[in-house]
Amino acid sequence: MKPSEPKGSTSESKDSKTDFLEAITATFKKPSSYLLLFTIYISDAPFGAFVYMISYLQYTGLSDIMAGVGCATALIGGFIGGASLGKLITLCHNADQNYGRLSVGTLIVASRILIVIAIFRGPMPTGGKLAWFHYVELALFGASLVTVSSVDRTIIADIVTKDFQASANAIYRSFAGIPSSATFVPLCGFLAERVFGYTPTTESVHTMPAELKALNARALGDSMMYIICVGTAINVVCYVAMLFTYPNDSKKNGSQTQNSSK
Repeated sequence: MKPSEPKGSTSESKDSKTDFLEAITATFKKPSSYLLLFTIYISDAPFGAFVYMISYLQYTGLSDIMAGVGCATALIGGFIGGASLGKLITLCHNADQNYGRLSVGTLIVASRILIVIAIFRGPMPTGGKLAWFHYVELALFGASLVTVSSVDRTIIADIVTKDFQASANAIYRSFAGIPSSATFVPLCGFLAERVFGYTPTTESVHTMPAELKALNARALGDSMMYIICVGTAINVVCYVAMLFTYPNDSKKNGSQTQNSSK
């Protein structure tokens, strides 16, 4: 005799597969869904490049502590920007629910290009210290990343029906977040070494020759700058493209949500 299967196991398996397929279908039902998937992927470029920020600051002559302070400044800027700019984005969306959020998000993302150029093309730290404008630049860079949470993730709620929004968030993070981490972190290291002349060494950054230290600082800085700027420019293009699809998709989602709640 064959061992009997637990009651309900087959039906539960089928239900799980059905739920998964329904979640996928609901997530990628509108044109904005595909644009948003690529947007979330490319918006992680600054995070992938930022991994090398401590090493870059150390090569510019900062101590380990001061390099950590520089990175912390960017994180603090992100915290403050998340509160203040997030509120601004919400106000703009309430004023114009079709274009408000994406319009201000586009301006914030575009400003990041200027900020990053100022960080990596402006004066480097001297005397082992960050100047006041370095703190401002790093804080503004962190604040500019508010669009990931205040624009990208909120759009999910506007274009995906309420029953599948939690699943959609997980799907977007899996389909876009994981590949972006596997792409931009190694790409930044590859560009620094193979394109911009970074020289690998086992010598301590604090004891290596000044020429080598300056060379590696410039190589890491150039690599981070190009990845962030190119990724951000593509992000701007994605936002502009969604200006043409988002208004209609969000209205459709609103009517679908109302019908499902009746």
